[in-house]
Amino acid sequence: MTPDIQAMKQTRTDTPATDWRQRRSTRAMVFLLAWCVSGLGYAVEFPSLPLQTGVVQPAPNVIFILDDSTSMEDDVLDTGLSWSNTNPGLGNGSGAPYTKNPLSYNPAITYLPWASANATDTAVERLPNANFNAAYRSPEFATSGSTLDLRTGSTNGDYYTGSPATFYVPKPGLTDDQKTPFIIGIAGSVAVGKSTTARVLKELLQRWPSSPKVDLVTTDGFLYPNEVLRKNGIMDRKGFPESYDIGAILRFLSAIKAGMPNVKAPLYSHLTYDVLPGQYVTIDRPDILIFEGINVLQTGNLPADGIAVPFVSDFFDFAIYIDAPVELIHDWYVERFMRLRETAFRDPQSFFHRYSKLSEHAARAIAEQLWENINLKNLKENILPTRPRADLILRKGANHLVERVALRKL
Repeated sequence: MTPDIQAMKQTRTDTPATDWRQRRSTRAMVFLLAWCVSGLGYAVEFPSLPLQTGVVQPAPNVIFILDDSTSMEDDVLDTGLSWSNTNPGLGNGSGAPYTKNPLSYNPAITYLPWASANATDTAVERLPNANFNAAYRSPEFATSGSTLDLRTGSTNGDYYTGSPATFYVPKPGLTDDQKTPFIIGIAGSVAVGKSTTARVLKELLQRWPSSPKVDLVTTDGFLYPNEVLRKNGIMDRKGFPESYDIGAILRFLSAIKAGMPNVKAPLYSHLTYDVLPGQYVTIDRPDILIFEGINVLQTGNLPADGIAVPFVSDFFDFAIYIDAPVELIHDWYVERFMRLRETAFRDPQSFFHRYSKLSEHAARAIAEQLWENINLKNLKENILPTRPRADLILRKGANHLVERVALRKL
């Protein structure tokens, strides 16, 4: 076993079992979001009032909360945390840092002094900055009274005593270095809506309460350059398995899964229909990576000698296949081609600029030919057979609305 392959295999076993990215709830949330972004074939409205009443009532606009706890008498909000320079307690309980408890001190935030009464205008007036060597303990004594030396923890008559006021925070980069990204693969035919699903899913995932870092990479950049395809006589098979640099894809995903920083992925131009030489996008330890392309679930030939060969999908935590009847995909492909003929193809730098000068009838004939000889053949031979390998299959109908969902047990 080569060191590269051994490293790839290890990345799947070194993930901590407690990592939230490996939990079933994460897969379930990805399933729900993917279903929503791809469109639903019908809408369901849930009533906001008890079904028995049938009475339309105005929405409440006043909330009254009565808190009779003694903490309401305190001058400041108590975090409930106990800090110690000998027992930082980096768990979920006492002493948790800001990454565990949002009330804890966060060095990335600039904290402003307390606001004070302002009788002159509506601008906010604030108390003067605190003195670390002699900090007043509350707004009640912000300009006079006893103080606290935060360097030693000693006081001048106040109730606070103890060790120095030390706040423990994670070391820079520590969390990023230890995390294992959750990788989502999205597969399907040309023109079926993979890219749209991937982009919208990325935006929705970023809005989770934990605000995860989500990156999106497509396999287009891993195609061999057109010059190489022409040299090998496979320019007319662009998009087929042999037109991709699979080794580069495996090395990229292995580095991402291993938590390596600043991993580069090559960029592709749909204008010039070619890989952009020397241009890359840098992926720096995301929480979630969406990897989208027609070939991401393909397995290739199994080794006759039984030596382990990693597949692209081996690095996925969740795989989605966007499906639709072949007749609809054909219609979507031709419609897109004709639409691009009136827009992007008109750019003189476009690889397909020559098609913008054709008549509508001639252009449609070209689209049909490209579909029949390249895309349909690739769909039947290489893409559709990978559908059963997905964790989630979204079956589309007319207007890209999802009509059927197939989900593996989470």
